[in-house]
Amino acid sequence: EEDGDALKEQSHRSTRRIKANKAKLPEAKDEVEAVLQELINEAIDNQFPIENVQDLWRFLTKHDIWRLKFDGSDPPARVKPLKVTPKDGCVPYRCKGRKHNLLEERFLNLFAKELCDAGDIKRNQQSAWCSPVNPILKSDGRKTLKTADQWTDDDLLKNYRLTNDYRVVKLDDQA
Repeated sequence: EEDGDALKEQSHRSTRRIKANKAKLPEAKDEVEAVLQELINEAIDNQFPIENVQDLWRFLTKHDIWRLKFDGSDPPARVKPLKVTPKDGCVPYRCKGRKHNLLEERFLNLFAKELCDAGDIKRNQQSAWCSPVNPILKSDGRKTLKTADQWTDDDLLKNYRLTNDYRVVKLDDQA
């Protein structure tokens, strides 16, 4: 029964892919456009309406905003800097270092080096404020986790994202 469902799904995807080819996306000019086309094909496989594919392509390629890898060369966003005004009685919080598995540790080192090299962050051991970092494995990374020992640095940076845990600071802020 599962084989039959898988066969129907594969047939359905093939039919949608044929329809997608009729949408006639232009030839990809570079690697970024090739990846955008893959994402559009994935959207089509997930029921994105074929009649909207051309509009989606125009929208995605209208501005040169896509990067496959962070390089720090883009100018800063033109927005007002965020000003944080602590409430009266707010006490600085500095977390202790957390233990991470070897893969997360490698990601944190690589990502921090990228941000430092680009000049987006700098080391500050004296800061009174420090929230814990949480490296999160993306869903594509979860699918290939069994081969993580073979991941290149680029694979590692592609399969993780970095979040911060601000719960402790928020708790202090609400007290």
